[in-house]
Amino acid sequence: MRWLTAQAAAFGAVFGFATALSLAAGLFVTASFFVADRGVAEAYLGFHLAVSGAFVTLGLLLASIGVQALGLAKCAAGFESGATAPLRMRVSRLLLLLAVAGLGLCVVLAVILSGILSRIGEGFAVFG
Repeated sequence: MRWLTAQAAAFGAVFGFATALSLAAGLFVTASFFVADRGVAEAYLGFHLAVSGAFVTLGLLLASIGVQALGLAKCAAGFESGATAPLRMRVSRLLLLLAVAGLGLCVVLAVILSGILSRIGEGFAVFG
């Protein structure tokens, strides 16, 4: 039971970090339009908002997946009969697979966010 709880904690940390990265990317994409030192055409505002909306939607989706998977792990850990051992094993594997995928997503989101921040640091909007 403790291994399932430990996996759930690691999974929660990974998905929490991915959620934070995605929401930050969404925030900074929109912010870059308004804080750019060089002028940006108004036509790009819609594009900035659409991309920002995609990142925020991804962040909310990741948060929802995290909550549901952790709830499933909590339910599976609560069963103590031997008949539910396959359920606990499958939940454990699911958390492991999602955590590995979440780590890959964290790397991708971190690279995207660093690109966004470097554009802002240079005084440009992300698009335009």
